[in-house]
Amino acid sequence: LRDIMHDYSNLYDIKTRITAKLYMNPQNAPDAWESNALEKLQNGETQVEEFTMMKGKKHLRLMQPMYMEQGCIKCHAWTGIKVGEVRGAIDVAIPLDKYDPIKKEHFQQLIITHLLLWLIGMGGILFLGRRLLSSVRENDKNQKDLDIRTQALEQSNNAVLITNPKGVIEYANQAFVQLNGYELIELLGKTPKVVKSHLNTPALYREMWSTISDGRTWKGEFKNRKKNGAIYWCYETISPVMDTDGKITHYIAVIEDIEKRKTTEEHIKQLVHYDALTNLPNRHYFKEKLDAHIIQACKENKVFGLIYIDLDRFKMVNDSLGHTVGDTLLQTLAERLLLIDGHKTFVSRFGGDEFAIITDFTDTQHPIEMFIERIHDAIKEPFFIAGDDIFMTASMGVSLYPQHGDDAESLIKASDIAMYGAKLQGKNTHLFFEPIHG
Repeated sequence: LRDIMHDYSNLYDIKTRITAKLYMNPQNAPDAWESNALEKLQNGETQVEEFTMMKGKKHLRLMQPMYMEQGCIKCHAWTGIKVGEVRGAIDVAIPLDKYDPIKKEHFQQLIITHLLLWLIGMGGILFLGRRLLSSVRENDKNQKDLDIRTQALEQSNNAVLITNPKGVIEYANQAFVQLNGYELIELLGKTPKVVKSHLNTPALYREMWSTISDGRTWKGEFKNRKKNGAIYWCYETISPVMDTDGKITHYIAVIEDIEKRKTTEEHIKQLVHYDALTNLPNRHYFKEKLDAHIIQACKENKVFGLIYIDLDRFKMVNDSLGHTVGDTLLQTLAERLLLIDGHKTFVSRFGGDEFAIITDFTDTQHPIEMFIERIHDAIKEPFFIAGDDIFMTASMGVSLYPQHGDDAESLIKASDIAMYGAKLQGKNTHLFFEPIHG
């Protein structure tokens, strides 16, 4: 994990490390901010985030707790920390200096956009003033203003699209042409559907049309498609243009490409919510999903199961064949678990050789028993790694909502207890939680 954090830091300049109040390696000693954040986590907070300065530069720092688990006690017993208590945390430090130029660029683009609208308005005033003098001057000024406005729009970094009230394209600036890969002649007379990706919800389009048809400006994000088929995120500001009678004559869309920003957001989300080895949701993200699942099940009066999986004798694989083989085995198992009735399940890696699954079923145990057997079969199938067949089994604990708990912690604890009961019965089996296990 530390190697992964080090490599990730070198690739993306996002600093990550594990720290704790009790440590053996001086490199893991917390700094002042980390000490304060660890105190908050131990007092019950589930996440600490703050904008702060590091080495003279502004950073976004995020800390999430690591809890003592049963499998951790062997190495960390000297700390005196009990199972379920905070034993340390992962600190993520994201430098913000790279985003300042982007913010500055967006601000400049916003100024240009407002300047363009101001120029259009001023051009209209000048046009009306010249018309009072003479028809010749009116025509000359009109042409001059049109040239100025067109030149200003052409020099804008943002894509600009102008349509008639029916949505037929009458103008697209050079930035729009370059962004989407179409020639201007291919756009004129068409509608913005030429860049529609069909990845946006119908409700989003209804909201947009309802707003601008009512004479109001709409702002929002779209996924558009370029001529070559590439999908990209954009932020659009669509404003209606009305005549003196209040009738809409045109729509002006100012379009900002936000693909880089979205990519950065996805990187951060991946770091915070997903396990680096298997790409499965991590324990923190699993708990969020479990909380949401409980709320939905309560509303719909449904039941569901939580299955806690622990591989039997996985440590022997690591010790005898090496951690590389062990990592490959975990990655392969993650892929197999995702293939088991995936549309009704949510699979997570809790850490080490432990996985957890949320699965929906009817109010009898028979369907979930069948699902558990499929998990056993997936694990028992040989793992062919580095030229060898590796045979594995697993012990599983099952808790049911709402029978064994109506909150996330209760359900996780119940399934964990049942899993250890399965271990005591000789492994390679599963148990449903019973109060006697507690």
